[in-house]
Amino acid sequence: MLAYLRQWLTEIRSALVDRPLTQGTVLKERYQVIKLLGMGSYGMSYLCLDLQLGTDCVVKQVKPSLRKSEKGLQSYEYETDILNRLRHPAIPAFYERFTHLDHLFYAMEYIPGGNLEDLIFEDQRKFTEREAVELLLQLVEITAYLHEHQLIHRDIRIPNLILYHGQLKLIDFGLARSLQAPEENIADHMIEKQLRRQIDVKSDFYAMGHVLLFLLYSNYTAEDEKERSWEEELDLFPITKSILCKLLQIDLPYQEIQELKSDLKHLLTYL
Repeated sequence: MLAYLRQWLTEIRSALVDRPLTQGTVLKERYQVIKLLGMGSYGMSYLCLDLQLGTDCVVKQVKPSLRKSEKGLQSYEYETDILNRLRHPAIPAFYERFTHLDHLFYAMEYIPGGNLEDLIFEDQRKFTEREAVELLLQLVEITAYLHEHQLIHRDIRIPNLILYHGQLKLIDFGLARSLQAPEENIADHMIEKQLRRQIDVKSDFYAMGHVLLFLLYSNYTAEDEKERSWEEELDLFPITKSILCKLLQIDLPYQEIQELKSDLKHLLTYL
């Protein structure tokens, strides 16, 4: 009961304090807010016009309710430090971090395109099994770059994947961590969240399994209202099923990303 009350009070405080910036607000005498792009657990992202360069960019703000908290400051430090280390065409380039009226912000590259969540649920975009596997292979290439740098994303989800002219982009590194980072206390979380948040490459693999399921289900039509498992509902090539079982840790999970990459390339020779 006490935990529930604390959560309720946190949500009330957030609703009162975490109000988005208004359109036209200028930050650091440079970044003019065009619109709110989204709000996550720790921050709010805005599409902005860079008044110096005349180009669009994204500015992310730590939620006002969290800007002086240990979690908020830690998330800000982790995300900006990690993005500043990365140089990859499928990951937004980091520009700078700054404060404005005692609030924490950072600016980064704006990546146009639609995220997979909107494409699937709003635009009704459908992906064949081959297209889904090809997109997953793109995601594997991006994630392999992170793992080579001893980093894990820990928040690979369809809202954080942007598709632009057939090329996949990965955004939102607020939960990304070094593989050398200490384990976090997640024992009280639901099992799925524990699998997604562990400091291990398997957390990214597990998340990829769910991304693949969303892509595959985009092309699925239920024949009746009876609820079945994905193994029963989806008519998949046997290797696809095997890969999904490993990603979702139903079977012995993948231990490193090159093994997954090899299996996907092998699968594409059959699809």
